[in-house]
Order: sequence, then structure tokens, then C-alpha cells
Amino acid sequence: MDNVEVFLQVVRTGSLSGAAHTLHMTTSNISHRLHSLEAEAGCTLVRRTRGSKTVQLTSDGLQFLPLAERWESLRQDIAHFRNFHGELSLTIGATDSVLSHVLHPLFSALNTLRATHHVRLFTVTSRYDDLYRRLMRREIDAAFVQMRAAEEAVDLREVLTEDMVIVQQPKDPADLAHREPVSIGAYRLEDEVYVDWSPTFRSWHQITFGEQESPFVRLDAVNSLQGFLRVPTTWAIVPVSTAKGLEAAGFVSHPIQEDVPQRHLYFASRRQPGAKAPNLRLLEHCVEKVWPGGQNGV
Repeated sequence: MDNVEVFLQVVRTGSLSGAAHTLHMTTSNISHRLHSLEAEAGCTLVRRTRGSKTVQLTSDGLQFLPLAERWESLRQDIAHFRNFHGELSLTIGATDSVLSHVLHPLFSALNTLRATHHVRLFTVTSRYDDLYRRLMRREIDAAFVQMRAAEEAVDLREVLTEDMVIVQQPKDPADLAHREPVSIGAYRLEDEVYVDWSPTFRSWHQITFGEQESPFVRLDAVNSLQGFLRVPTTWAIVPVSTAKGLEAAGFVSHPIQEDVPQRHLYFASRRQPGAKAPNLRLLEHCVEKVWPGGQNGV
């Protein structure tokens, strides 16, 4: 038990007595640990008010809290390494739409190797712009992203290109059988369920509809897309892979007559001097197996 963990429990329980109960320690011991941590940090982290059972973080404590949480996460990673150091650990980052609708063949390929390789797989879901930051901070081993990296220390390989289509509720059963191309001009922006697929898509959308107009709703993730599309007259522009999942739920998709920027998917990893780590070599082998040389479509 270190002093940082004691600090975090005080924050989470809101009191010294609450932390003492959780950690099976005395309140005086908790107070002593906090004083030791504050002496090490060179500032007061927790404001204690006489007569009050609760505590509050000082401004320094608020700044220290993210560091403490990162320290806790690092300790957990070290414990995981100690318990599973004989296995190959892989942490893959992707947006929720890619994780749900694109990567299942990759996971199947990794699963077939479990008989000969001890592979433990973890996934991280985040926005495409945050995935690069996580990659450079070594929080993930690789990422599947929808934009090219600005960092020179990243190796990129395009694995997939997808057309964008319009999805909506079918107006009648015949719509499910006849997916005729449609024009963007036939749809009202105020009925759109907008998803920010990439900077390129965002720019195209602003040029097409104008920056002053607003869609019905803007989503930062697709896990709630289906619910909004149940609202009558709503529609959305999505990649083909996402459309296939929505079609299974009873929605219909239509090709778009206008030129809409395709979604490009890139496999990103940190550039490393010398030979790459075994876990990354294994992942690259599976990526090449699923998308040999890069592929169009899904």
C-alpha cells in the first residue's frame, strides 16, 4: 500500500474515515500517509476542515489527481506484466464503429493463433484523433485510424477504403429490395444524424451544406446511431461496413449519387529502431493475412 493509493481512496470516498474503512486502516494512519505524501510533493493536496467529516482537494490536489491516477494505472500494468510476462499482450485502439464492424476478421485471425501463441488481447475505444496520442504515450500497441498521422514516429499502412452511403428507415417493404442511388439534395439537413467520420468528411459536409446550418443531432460515437435513426424522417451518412450492421437491424442503405469522400482506414504503429516486438510482428502478420496489400470494400 503506497501513499498515492491512500490519496486516491480519500478522493474517492470523500473522507479520511471512508478511506480508512476501505483500506482497513485507522484514520490516524490515513492522515499520517497523506502528510507524508504532501511532504514529498511539496504542497498541500487535501483541505481538512475542523468539524467536517469530508475533505476537499486544494488547487494543487486537483492538479496532482491525474498524476496519481496515471501512477495507479502504471502499477496495474506492472502487476499485469508480472502475472502474464510469458504471454504476448496486444492492446489495439480503434473507434467504436471500426471495432464493431471492421475488425472482426482480424480478431478471428488472432484467435486461430492461440493454439501456438499465448496471446492476450485488449481493446481501447476512442476518437481517431485521440488514438494517435495514446499510441505515442505507449498506452496502446497499435491503432486503426481514419486519418494520416502528423507524427513522423508512426508507421502507417492503409488497409481499407470504404464508400459512404445513406441509411434510414425503409418507407415501405419495397425499399429493402431496391436500394437505388439517391441524391443528397433530396434530404433535409435538419433530419440528419451526423457523425464526424474524419476531417476530410467534415470539410466536405461543411462545403455541401454550409457551416451555418445544423443537423438534427451530432454524435461523437455510433453506438447510439441506431436509436436516433428510429426517429421518423431521420437519416445518416455512414461507411458501408456500418451500414451492413444497420441493415441487419432493419434499416435500408442507398448509394449516394454525389461524390462523397471515402473512408480510409490505416493501421498505425510506433516506428521502432531495429526489430519490432514479437507481439507487433504477430499483429502485422494477421493484418497482412486479413487485408493483403490493402483492400477496397469490406
